[in-house]
Amino acid sequence: MNIDALEQTLQTLVAKPDPEAFLYDLLLAYDLPKASITRLQKGDYNLEKKRSNVVLWKQKLYYRYERHLDLHALIDAVKQDATIARHSPRFLILTDLQHLVAVDTKTQDTLDIALADLPKYFDFFLPWAGMEKQQFQSENPADVKAAERMGRLYDPRQDYENPLAINNSER
Repeated sequence: MNIDALEQTLQTLVAKPDPEAFLYDLLLAYDLPKASITRLQKGDYNLEKKRSNVVLWKQKLYYRYERHLDLHALIDAVKQDATIARHSPRFLILTDLQHLVAVDTKTQDTLDIALADLPKYFDFFLPWAGMEKQQFQSENPADVKAAERMGRLYDPRQDYENPLAINNSER
């Protein structure tokens, strides 16, 4: 996947978003298989059969196009919905084609942007392309303390009062 091409595709997508095709074009931009997207469009993969503005793809996404309700209140309700959670969608996406609100259910990252800014945040949906974000953990203070003590033990030149000072007699 070429990141520059992805950004260009997203810019084209948000320039004139189509309510019927926006989701499918977004999925195509991230190189999801065309056959799977076609099956999703036809309803084979869509587990939401009642509402036409909602797509629920097991372990992939929950998408809802909503023009009238507040997206922020709606995303909170969607996160709490047991029926949706049972299918473990990776992303919860709500849009009115002016604004986009999304949640990555694996990392708990959120995205709350104007739709026109989507190309700037292309990395949010990179897990669809198989590129996971790295989560760095800060070092445990006990590990840092142990490493400092081991350093003192094996470095005879180190001054115990000032760990950065070097003993001048050894120079």
